[in-house]
Amino acid sequence: MAAFNIWNSADANLTLQLSDKYKASLIEEYMSQYILSDEKINIIKRNFAKEIEDGLRRFDDITTQDPNARSDDPAIQNPSVLGMKVTFFTEFFNGTENGDFIVIYLNRRYLMLMQAKVRPGFPMETKKEYFIVDESIRRSPYIQIFEYICGCMLKFFGKHGLLNKMQVVGFCSDFPIIQFGIDDGIVWYFSESASDFPLNCYDISRCFEMVLLKERYHDIKIELVTIFNYNTSVYINSCYLYGEVDMFLNFVDDCDLLYCEKPSRIKKWNVSNISESVLIDTELGNFGGNGGLDFIASDLEWLAVTTSTTSEKRARLKKFVSEQYILAVIKHILVDLHHKLFYCRNTSLEKLLTEGVSVTELCNFTNAKDLEHSASLLPGGTTGGSVEDATIALYVCKVVLIRAAMLISLCMSSVMLRFTKEDFVIVANCPLLRKHQDYETYIRNVTMKFAPGKKFQFLWTEDNFSLTGAALATALAHRLDRTELHPLTLQKIVS
Repeated sequence: MAAFNIWNSADANLTLQLSDKYKASLIEEYMSQYILSDEKINIIKRNFAKEIEDGLRRFDDITTQDPNARSDDPAIQNPSVLGMKVTFFTEFFNGTENGDFIVIYLNRRYLMLMQAKVRPGFPMETKKEYFIVDESIRRSPYIQIFEYICGCMLKFFGKHGLLNKMQVVGFCSDFPIIQFGIDDGIVWYFSESASDFPLNCYDISRCFEMVLLKERYHDIKIELVTIFNYNTSVYINSCYLYGEVDMFLNFVDDCDLLYCEKPSRIKKWNVSNISESVLIDTELGNFGGNGGLDFIASDLEWLAVTTSTTSEKRARLKKFVSEQYILAVIKHILVDLHHKLFYCRNTSLEKLLTEGVSVTELCNFTNAKDLEHSASLLPGGTTGGSVEDATIALYVCKVVLIRAAMLISLCMSSVMLRFTKEDFVIVANCPLLRKHQDYETYIRNVTMKFAPGKKFQFLWTEDNFSLTGAALATALAHRLDRTELHPLTLQKIVS
């Protein structure tokens, strides 16, 4: 078993120094549940590597069980949950993308329609309009939501003189999509979660075709050339901005990793000669959905999972590494230590309880020049704290961030080790990683342990890049030969 000595490699000074040694030892013992042993790290590392291969091999969620799996190694026995979704984008920009394109962008908050003019060497020109999608429409069975989208298109096309003219369209959404080709896919639901309504199976292309047969929509002429998700659009926009990109990470409110894989390694897509690589969406946030990370969840995290009102009863990776969960964990730990009379005994945590911790607050606190300054910037806007309280809060933040850095580095390095190249360009959507002085250092130090000899450069992106990326993805798909970008070994599970 590999011995990584992970915590010392991330930060050699990870100790809590208080004048009260007994109090310090009690807090360190409390925080030990967030510190992963080398044995646990090896289990996670082995499980992740296996799930990558399982996800590339099979299309459904059924995998052969390993008869030699250990009883304390739950993910080995359970089906893989890393989707390793093939996006069918096999190349990116060559400078010839040109034309007018329509983007249908549907997320959990709104519908956006955009007309984009893509011209080589010129900034993109866009016209867009937003529409609110009522929950009653989202939860309606059959194809009512597609009728609503077409009704919005009728207004948008009429407003901009696009009726009775063939429009090249891309469909982008952050809802779970199962893809069968670059322009062929189904979506299960359009509400906040699958539990909100019994699952329907919407063949996106066919639903649009059915609705557009109605007489009132006869003036709408569209050619749907691509179906893709939000993270794919950001990856493609990053390629447009930075050139070759090896990996895209999103850890804001999502948790995902995209990279380009060799088609010969994608066993569920039996086409190995059409390109050198194809973009893969790992669906990283699902890692642990089979129980494979339950054993590292702390008492507070496990309580939150088991008492959840949703159907989510597993400690998935996003619960450990996405920004919103990191901030929530720090909040709950500090509140718990306060209740145990270890932290801020002489002050109120009312603001922390009601408003939580923001990225800006956390970075201002941890980046403060000295402990006296830190004491005035305690997470969650807590006032009246002491230097000792600041020391405790800094220790808590360090442990939580190092655990997240370890898990992120483990995933990054597993992908890096699939390739012989040594230098990687990684685009990240993670304000915490960009603003926190030590967080990136933790990730770099840990990655050096997991993947010696591999180097990487972080570049940054933001949510608003996704709209430009959606238009560029549509332009790119229109240029590609889409007849080859369908798997020959897959059959649609729904006709």
